[in-house]
Amino acid sequence: MDERENIVVFEDDEGNSFELEIIDYFPYGGQEYVVLAEPGAAGYDCGCEDHEHDPEEVNVYVMQVKPIDDETEEYVPIDEDMEEEVMAYADRYLSGEFDEEEVEDEDEE
Repeated sequence: MDERENIVVFEDDEGNSFELEIIDYFPYGGQEYVVLAEPGAAGYDCGCEDHEHDPEEVNVYVMQVKPIDDETEEYVPIDEDMEEEVMAYADRYLSGEFDEEEVEDEDEE
């Protein structure tokens, strides 16, 4: 897979473009979510040799995946009423707390 395929370009409220890297997808509550971070943050290796990245300084974003068609998807903010619950689940998911079967079971709820 081309490394650029994992990069998504966003635009902030002021019209500035910025890139985020797709780290992982996970299901929760019948919806699909995506975990995004600054490019190179996965494993905290930007390819540079003159410094190390502090995992505490990496910004991680979780967004809901909305399919547009068979080939296109849109990433949207999590509904406010679900944000705390989804973020708690994402934290546990990313920490490796669940095995694949538990993730599938949670998606069915």
